[in-house]
Amino acid sequence: MANIIRGKWHADIRLGRDRFRKVSPDGTKKGALAIERIMTENYLRTGSPYAKKPEEDKSDTLFVDFATEWTETYVRTNNKSSEVKRKAAILNNHLVPFFGKLKLGDVTTQTIERFKGGQKSKTFRGKPIGAKTINNHLSVLNKVLKCAHEWGYIKKLPSVQWLKSQAPKIDFLKESEIKKLLSDEKEPRWNLMALMAVRTGMRIGELLALHWEDVDLETGHICIRRNKAGKKIESTKTNQVRYAHMTPSLHQALTTWQLVNNGSLVFTSPANGGALSRSASSEALARTCKRVGLRKIGWHTLRHTFGTDLTAKGIPTRVVQKLMGHSSIKMTERYAHVADETARQAVMTLECEWVTFGHNTDTSQNVYAPRSGSDNAFEA
Repeated sequence: MANIIRGKWHADIRLGRDRFRKVSPDGTKKGALAIERIMTENYLRTGSPYAKKPEEDKSDTLFVDFATEWTETYVRTNNKSSEVKRKAAILNNHLVPFFGKLKLGDVTTQTIERFKGGQKSKTFRGKPIGAKTINNHLSVLNKVLKCAHEWGYIKKLPSVQWLKSQAPKIDFLKESEIKKLLSDEKEPRWNLMALMAVRTGMRIGELLALHWEDVDLETGHICIRRNKAGKKIESTKTNQVRYAHMTPSLHQALTTWQLVNNGSLVFTSPANGGALSRSASSEALARTCKRVGLRKIGWHTLRHTFGTDLTAKGIPTRVVQKLMGHSSIKMTERYAHVADETARQAVMTLECEWVTFGHNTDTSQNVYAPRSGSDNAFEA
C-alpha cells in the first residue's frame, strides 16, 4: 500500500511481523505504489525488500596485478627488509612468470600442481631445484592466495600440497677442525668472530650487528637483539632477544679486543671503521680455511658446530633451542644426528677401550681399541 507519512508519500508494506517503508522518489502516490511493487518483487527473489547491491567480482584480477598490490600493502608493512627482498625474488623469478597472466579465479589446485611439476624439471646453477626450495615458493604462493581470499578477491581458496623433502645434511666441524680453525692468528678480527660463532652460535648477521653496549664483560653475557641484513641493521631473524654466555676463552679475547676496538660496533671494517659486509666476512673465512688447511666452509657451519657440540654433550634440546634462538623445536631437533654417534660410542665400550694416540703431537687421535689385543680399531 501507499501511505502519507510526515507529509510524504511512502511505500508501506508488511511482511509477517516486519514493516518496511520507503519514500516515493517523485513524491506522488503513483511513485509510492511503484516502489511497493519493486520491494515485494525483491522480497520474493532475494528474501529482502531492498535490492542488494551486486558484489564486485574481483576474481578476474590478474595474478601479477594482485601480487604487486600484495607486496606493497602487506609484505612491506609486515615484514623486515630481508624478508621483503626474499619474497620479491620468489615472486619475480618464479611465481609471476608462471601465474602472472592468469586471473586469480583461474588459479586452481590443478594449476598449482602444474607449477610444481614445472619447477621440479628446472635447474639452478646446473642442479635440479630441490623440494625444500619449491616448498618455499609454494609458501609464498599460498600466502598470496590466502590474502586474496581474505580481501574478497576469490571466494574459494585453492589447496596447496607441499612436497615431501628430506632435512638437509648439516655440516659442522669436529673438535680437531675447530682447533685448527682457531689456531690462525693472521687476522685477529676474523679469528675472534670465528671463536664467538662456535662458542655462542650467533648468526653472521648478528655478529656484524653486535654493539659493545650489548656485551657485558662483567657478567659474561651477550645480549643478541640485532641482525644485519644487507646494509640495514634490524631485529633478529625471529624478532626475539636472547642471551649468549661467554666461555673463559671468549671472555678473555673480547676483553683484549675492546682495548683496540672500542667504537660502537664490536666488529668494524679495518678500511674505514664502518660496518662489515657479509661478502667481506665470507672472503675472510675462506682465507682462514685456506691458510690452516681446512675445507671451505660458511659462517653458518660454525653455528651448526655450536648446536652439534651442545647436543653431543647431552644438553637438553629445549636448552639448545633457547641458546640458538630457534622459533621451532623442529629446527633444533636437526642436531639429533649426533645422538647416533653417542649411541655408537656407548655400544663400542662393551668390547673396546678408549685409547688416545699422539698425546704430545698435533696428530692426537681418539680410537676404540678392542680389549682382545687385536689390531682392529675404530676412529672415534
